[in-house]
Amino acid sequence: MQGEKKLTYLTIGIFIGLNLLNGGLFYYVNFVKLSAKQDEFKKLEEDVKKEEKIQTDRSSLREKNEQMRIKAEIAARRLPEPSFDMMDIFFKEIEMFCQQAKVGYSSISLVAQKEEKVAAGAAKSKSKKLYQPLSAKLEVTGKFYDLVNFMYLLENSTRLMKIDNFTFTPQQKAVSKEKGAVVAPEDTTLALTLQITTFVRTPKEKEVSK
Repeated sequence: MQGEKKLTYLTIGIFIGLNLLNGGLFYYVNFVKLSAKQDEFKKLEEDVKKEEKIQTDRSSLREKNEQMRIKAEIAARRLPEPSFDMMDIFFKEIEMFCQQAKVGYSSISLVAQKEEKVAAGAAKSKSKKLYQPLSAKLEVTGKFYDLVNFMYLLENSTRLMKIDNFTFTPQQKAVSKEKGAVVAPEDTTLALTLQITTFVRTPKEKEVSK
């Protein structure tokens, strides 16, 4: 009888052990699957957030581009249209700045604009620029500080102007009456050659009547 009881207890123990083992394996397998699913959902959430951020950035960029386009149109409307009268006014403004800065006006000439080169294979843009540059090369003479003042007047005028490049060249050195006296550099007459650019509104194309 005792042997039968031991066998019964052993059988029950083995049964319980197998059930516990099966339960543990079942829990482990499902835990691994659940963890994998959670990682998958987490990655999916991150991808969704990234996509939402991309869409938000695109929307913000489109909005900024639209604001810049409106500002560019407003600025272009304030620019003068290209004409002989406009160029005459442009040259007279430069002469006026020469008088204000007390520098000599030597010469001025228009500079032809270089066409923008399109890279091979690149599609040519169909959008028309709202403005176009108008450049001039001029030469003036005077003392250093007067020439610097002249450039200041140019870049701070009511008309939009920018100095592209400039060069100072000594013209005439002041001669002191006293023998051996040192002549200050600011008393030397200099020639200032510079190229300046202003902007004019792009003229509208005239409609051809059919």
